[in-house]
Amino acid sequence: MRRLLRGGRVVDPDTPVDGSEEVAIATGETGAAMHHCHVTSTAARHVDRVLAALESSRSAGSRVTVEAYPYGAGCTAAGAFFLDPSRVVLLETGERIADEARLRHVRAEMPGAPCLLESLDEQDPGERPLLHRPVAFPTRSLRATRCRRTGPTAPARAPDGRFRRVGRPTRARRGRSRNRFG
Repeated sequence: MRRLLRGGRVVDPDTPVDGSEEVAIATGETGAAMHHCHVTSTAARHVDRVLAALESSRSAGSRVTVEAYPYGAGCTAAGAFFLDPSRVVLLETGERIADEARLRHVRAEMPGAPCLLESLDEQDPGERPLLHRPVAFPTRSLRATRCRRTGPTAPARAPDGRFRRVGRPTRARRGRSRNRFG
């Protein structure tokens, strides 16, 4: 692993949190614009640390934006290399992957199978604020999943792909209402 010394401490740019900090530093040093995609899922429980680094860079004049999901799960294919089996649910069947052996089997048989990848638990009072903070970042855009899902386990979605249940808690916090979310 490549390690860099920044501000008297060692950072590992291959670790998502340290990588985010390194990019924020590079943005400030070079003047390049930075857009951090999927900040909610990539930072997960370290979202405060990542957002603090990005805000520090932004406050110093750098062009920094983030993209966030306002919910605790994203969508990917079963063949993605970074999956933790305990956080994966196959969309077509609703099966929660039991262990590494089952994940290897699914990857071999159906590498493109769509699955939900849980990053934060929306029902956990300790994790819920971690979902809300990126949505409140001053220069943010919201991202919605476009994962194809069918069958009885498919969550209700708006015609444009967003989960219907996402809009309610977000609007409730802001005192807004939009009927198109259901």
